[in-house]
Amino acid sequence: RDVALKHSSRIKRLANVEKRSRGQLKGLRRANITATRAQMESELQQFVDEDPELREVHSLTLAEIAAVYQEMTERSKFELNFSNLIQACRGLYVAFRIFDAANERTKPDLDRESAFMDKNFDLTKNRLMLDINDLHSPTDKKMLAGMVARLKTIEQAQAIPGLEPLFKPEDLTDVIDQMYADSLINDKTFVASALTMTPSELMETKDPFIKLVADLYPAFLELREKNKQRNGELGKLYSKFIDSKKLFLKTDFVPDANATLRMTYGRIRGYSPEDAVYKSPITTLKGVLDKTTGVEPFITPQKIIDLRRARDFGSFKNSKLNDIPVCILYDTDTTGGNSGSPILNSEGQLVGVNFDRAFEATINDFAWNQSYSRSIGVDIRYALWITGKVFKADNLLEEIGVK
Repeated sequence: RDVALKHSSRIKRLANVEKRSRGQLKGLRRANITATRAQMESELQQFVDEDPELREVHSLTLAEIAAVYQEMTERSKFELNFSNLIQACRGLYVAFRIFDAANERTKPDLDRESAFMDKNFDLTKNRLMLDINDLHSPTDKKMLAGMVARLKTIEQAQAIPGLEPLFKPEDLTDVIDQMYADSLINDKTFVASALTMTPSELMETKDPFIKLVADLYPAFLELREKNKQRNGELGKLYSKFIDSKKLFLKTDFVPDANATLRMTYGRIRGYSPEDAVYKSPITTLKGVLDKTTGVEPFITPQKIIDLRRARDFGSFKNSKLNDIPVCILYDTDTTGGNSGSPILNSEGQLVGVNFDRAFEATINDFAWNQSYSRSIGVDIRYALWITGKVFKADNLLEEIGVK
């Protein structure tokens, strides 16, 4: 059980990304977004080329955007696996954060990566200590060996000197076992001390993970700077793209609001994800019990089961449903990072809290569609019932003026 807990958050994050990506692919195909975008861009390019003034400013914008993405595509296998080398292996991740901190903190505060600025450094250290709690050496060894095996098959990785010692052995088992035996990377006292050291002082520790990170660090810095450069280029190019698109469409259009603070509006509404299937917009406490199997993830605390069977709803029952509403579907546009956002009714009253999107609505990152773009929130009545009735935290309800 203790090993399962160490891996729990990583497994859930990976499962969430996998499910979201699968939903996005389904939505891209279903809505034919690629072909639609390509047609729009073709017409936009023709519009620009036919206007001498626009042609002078915007004629190469789409081609330049494509060139950036072409380079990313060509290098994606290497860059994805190389960057994940320090993510998949927690020992290497901890060593990288230590070495990165030592190098970044030699710079003036405002020139550092944000995690290592004075205002953020205590939080960075605390998070690193939590990561060490989840370091499980047998798993870590397999992850490191697996990532090296992937990189060994990629041509660009062969040119990185720091990887050469890991590529030479036919079987890495003994090498990796020795690295973990000789390392203190899972010792919090050592890590806390290492976070105060300079790069040269770190090298004197002779920790094998620190040494490996130091050998790989120039390549990681190159990749970091390459990503910053691409983001800068795309930022400028997309600004030009939006300018020409406004002139072309001659009307307002839905902007790309990803990674921005947003306020959106809509209605509680069900949807039909496929033929002859309808998802109603409200679920109830009865549905929670119907799904309960006692097997992860459908485990319901006995207290909830008992209160539902006794129909002890307090003041949170919906009279039409004759039950407590649990979740709601609504057609506002949300994206990654909106979880926890308040859902307000037309009078500004809190009626729910956003926490997810419908599987088909993961396409929202690319396009919004009234037919199936649905967000999911927990009904505030269920949250209050859980707080007061189930966990008896009446003091919290009194504090917010509900009781």
